[in-house]
Amino acid sequence: MSIKIKRIQSVESGDFNVNARTRAHFEVPASLGFTDLENSQVVFRMNMNVTGNDADSVDAANNMNLLPSYFAGRAQGNINAPLDIGGCQALIRNASCRSQEYGVMNEQRHQNVVNGNLDYYKKYTSEAGAWNNFNGGGNELTHNPNVYNKIQPSPFLAMGKLQELDELIDQDDTNAGNVTQAVVAEVRCPLRHLDRMADGTRQFPNLAVGDLTYRLEFEDVRAITATCPDGQLYNIENITLATDGQLGGANNPLKYSFNNPMPDNAANNNNTENVNEAALDYLPFYVGMPVALNYKKGGVAQTQHLTTIKSLNANATTSKVEIILHSQPAGNNIGDVMTEISLALHVGTGVAIAYNVQELFVEMHCLQLTPQQLQQAQSAMSSLQIPYNEHRLVQKVLNVTGDYSETLQIEPGCAGVAVLTPLNNRIASCIDKARFYRFSIEGRYTTNRDVQIAPLINNAGLSQGRQLHNHLLQKFYGNLGEQLVRFDSPVQDYNHAEDAVGLEEDSHSFYPLVTPIVGNESIVNFQLRCEGADTMQTKEIFYVAVYPRSLNFKDGRLVM
Repeated sequence: MSIKIKRIQSVESGDFNVNARTRAHFEVPASLGFTDLENSQVVFRMNMNVTGNDADSVDAANNMNLLPSYFAGRAQGNINAPLDIGGCQALIRNASCRSQEYGVMNEQRHQNVVNGNLDYYKKYTSEAGAWNNFNGGGNELTHNPNVYNKIQPSPFLAMGKLQELDELIDQDDTNAGNVTQAVVAEVRCPLRHLDRMADGTRQFPNLAVGDLTYRLEFEDVRAITATCPDGQLYNIENITLATDGQLGGANNPLKYSFNNPMPDNAANNNNTENVNEAALDYLPFYVGMPVALNYKKGGVAQTQHLTTIKSLNANATTSKVEIILHSQPAGNNIGDVMTEISLALHVGTGVAIAYNVQELFVEMHCLQLTPQQLQQAQSAMSSLQIPYNEHRLVQKVLNVTGDYSETLQIEPGCAGVAVLTPLNNRIASCIDKARFYRFSIEGRYTTNRDVQIAPLINNAGLSQGRQLHNHLLQKFYGNLGEQLVRFDSPVQDYNHAEDAVGLEEDSHSFYPLVTPIVGNESIVNFQLRCEGADTMQTKEIFYVAVYPRSLNFKDGRLVM
């Protein structure tokens, strides 16, 4: 059996963005026969528009907006603190699948919030990083603590970077072909973000279900784009200005080699490690990169200078990377001694990032069956079940309080409820000062005590016991027939930097309830409380009830 990929374009034409079209749909014909829905994908051909990076700087004439951008949440609402939200799936706010013959098959409201949190637990850390790089989510280049490049690769920015020693690349040399420029890229996410039936279904009988219509609504409220963190300082070799007194000019290039980043160890300002071709993969600079230059002259700190990198050269003789800037700080002279020099990627407070989808497709993986295989498949449909999990969402509001309680009704056959509490207009769920939770079903508590959901480390620096919570997470996914491979991680961003706020916000933490799959409606009560005088912020609260479902086929037809 072979696979043929058929690309189906959306009925609506682009552009799709928050200021233009925000809805689209696809018509998938029954004539496709049998398809592999699990490996089918939604494809976005798109670009990112980055604006507002300190347009009033001394180097405004050069493009200060050549910044890497990603589909990511914003830790603490900060545009340069990217947070894993599952990549470009965040583009899809609501989705539905409808059969021309059988009506609505399934719907997903706020699927980017729901799947961005529930899927977090189903990918290993390394797998999540690789997937983010593939679908526009961005990720740290390396987790090696000895490598200090904190600029995540972005599919929307082709970075002009050094490939070999003694290779001079210049952002102003438009004929070189390796300058930094914004690009149009194709990023993709699994079809299950449009269709819950695609989760795990490798052989789907489109011919028995009939023509399908997939509809989606783009996210136009929540922040789903970010750039990489700034503030990472890289040491530059001390220099005594010669010839023209221009720091970072052609006659006084900045010289860098790989070493521990500053900012705290000024004594380690002179670099000693040689630059080689293998190390160039981790060079934290690219031509056109907006940078902040800091330095001391005669031991006195000078005004920060904002500019961009004009050229890079890995000098094989000196074993240094030579950096020339587009503009140089004023007021320096020949013979001035410059020390504690550092460069950092600069992301200004006025930066804005807007996505723009030019074209939109679904890529259906169509099974090419031999006549014998087709006969066997049709015979199997005399009595066939295709299982999947349906998500049903109830939205509430949690007002400022230290003690929250809510009651909801779940329908027969519910396998579990996930309670998500993202801060307003964010995707990643969070703790937000909550410390304990508890569920009851029909007036009976599901645990013999409150479940602790505190951060791993409390304010006193003491570890917290979260064993019961982790056990309930495992039971929750097990009851859905899925595997949990990692627990929630209270970290702030891709750089794994924990702080007091990062322990509370954007941790993907949610509150799991395992329910007995019974044939009766049930009343569930959820309690969430803080400790002492702490309170939680006002925010939306999402109750996601998960129902095991199946498509049942008899005599080659879908039985509703």
